[in-house]
Amino acid sequence: MTGYRSAGLVRWNGRRWQQVAGLPAVLRNSSLGSVLARSDHDVWLGGAVRNAKAGTTEAIGHWNGRSWTVRRLPAPAARARDRVVSLAGDGAGGIWALGACLGVSCPGQRSRYRLWHETGGRWSGPVRPRLGTGMVGLFSLAGAGHSVWAVGIAVVGRNTDDGLIARWRGVRPR
Repeated sequence: MTGYRSAGLVRWNGRRWQQVAGLPAVLRNSSLGSVLARSDHDVWLGGAVRNAKAGTTEAIGHWNGRSWTVRRLPAPAARARDRVVSLAGDGAGGIWALGACLGVSCPGQRSRYRLWHETGGRWSGPVRPRLGTGMVGLFSLAGAGHSVWAVGIAVVGRNTDDGLIARWRGVRPR
């Protein structure tokens, strides 16, 4: 995809990729990490926005077919670089979002993850998944009601990674 000057959102129009016009500035200048398109009139973006502590906080953009709304997820501002890296429908009309702070941008240089859930226009969370004591990387979510699945890797040795499938059942974010 050549010819695009800045990061942003592109859409396949049936013949070629086309940059989406009208993306809010806060999202154009954001670190976008995920997209969930339910229809041409129901598109969700996951990313990050700058916060008061010189870090970033998870943020969600929603296109309703006419305009964009952007919402910072309810987390305290920190110097870390948190962002939404995956979005998934929950099978009941809501959305799961996986927030991540990865590597050197995190306190203690350890990755951390937060789960957020949207139902009825309201975001709740975070739930902080416990993934053991080793290094873990999560990449993608799949949701089904009050359960959510994630895939990733777990570092098990000096140069060895194992695949990881995680499931959280009965999750009810605060």
